[in-house]
Amino acid sequence: MRRATRPATAGEDRKLDAAERQAAADFLRLAHDTSELWRRCASKHCRRRRTCAGELDDCGARAFPEGWAWVRGLLRSLRGGRSPGAAGRAADRQVVALENDGAFGRRRPRTVIIKYPGLGDSIAMVIDE
Repeated sequence: MRRATRPATAGEDRKLDAAERQAAADFLRLAHDTSELWRRCASKHCRRRRTCAGELDDCGARAFPEGWAWVRGLLRSLRGGRSPGAAGRAADRQVVALENDGAFGRRRPRTVIIKYPGLGDSIAMVIDE
């Protein structure tokens, strides 16, 4: 027979929220340190410590906007209950959509390569939208 569960109290909710925030901060710290974004920082404190000595989220968004948008999208999807593979695909789609909207500055020109089967030749075209 199943036991009835009691509703969570406000204090337990705050502990859970604090634990979730700490897990998110740990995840972002790991992503920041793994990508060694401290190398790009102008602050000597970050380079000396070999980790972010300031606001981690701002630093990641400033140093590597596309990658940080992907990390944030991945974290959001994982916290939403998606599997790691599905979360990665959702983060990929989000970053591609942001790139197409020009969210990271000037749009990059696209290179289209057309291969001619049987001829062994190919042509590359750069399309600047």
